[in-house]
This record gives sequence, structure tokens and C-alpha cells, in this order.
Amino acid sequence: MVEILVVLSIISLLLATLMPAVQKVREAAARLSCQSNLRQIGLATQNYESAHGRLPPAFQHRTVATALP
Repeated sequence: MVEILVVLSIISLLLATLMPAVQKVREAAARLSCQSNLRQIGLATQNYESAHGRLPPAFQHRTVATALP
């Protein structure tokens, strides 16, 4: 019974030391994903400008016509 407790404590210590490393890897993956998304937005903007001769509109204001009584 004591051996099982020792093994479990060793495993828990190993997991506790590995968790910060796993978190750093997750953060790096999220950062790379964000950089890739920003790069794709930049390329899409450049392609739009190349095809249309202007940058894409950032905001389009649409007014809704209301009927007067």
C-alpha cells in the first residue's frame, strides 16, 4: 500500500512540474494562430486593393427608410 502512495506522489510531482511547460506551449500555439490570422487578413486586404484599386470599406452606413404616417 505504501508503494502505491509513493508512486502516486511521484506521478503527481512530475505532472506538477510539466504543467507550466504545457501552458507555455499552448500560449505559443495561440500566438502563432493569431499571427497567421492577421497575416491572412493583410493578404486579403492587399488582394482586394490589387483587384479594385482601393482598400475595402471598413464601415458601411446603411440607413433604413421609415414610412411617415
